[in-house]
Amino acid sequence: MRRHQFSPIHKELNGLAQLMGNVLGKDMYELSKPLRGIYPAVNVRETEKDYWLDLVVPGIDKEAINIRLDRDVLVISYEKVEETIKADQEKFLRKEYNIPSFKRSFTLPKTADIEKINANYLNGILTLNIAKKEVEVPKKINIL
Repeated sequence: MRRHQFSPIHKELNGLAQLMGNVLGKDMYELSKPLRGIYPAVNVRETEKDYWLDLVVPGIDKEAINIRLDRDVLVISYEKVEETIKADQEKFLRKEYNIPSFKRSFTLPKTADIEKINANYLNGILTLNIAKKEVEVPKKINIL
């Protein structure tokens, strides 16, 4: 049986969620953060010449994403700016997603070339390419 999104039980559950949020001073999305896991999801790949990080961050303007390097720690963050909605203009009937603020840190290996880091944002995926340092071949010293 398909549940209609505006069914009476759904309205009651939304009302209860709003009441709990009002009592606790947070919305249900914020209260469920510890249950959702780490955000954003990231894949880390390695090739012969590079390291790659792919972060899933849909719905965020690329100018709002901050990437900085603090010694050997790469920090990627986004601070959400709350939108103000006038009560007389609109109200949510259902709110199932929210784009949260985040901060992810990655300690780079010694083989990473911190002077050669590039970032690209396409279709909600932030991709960072970190080149590896060129491997120094040990120099053989001949005895005379």
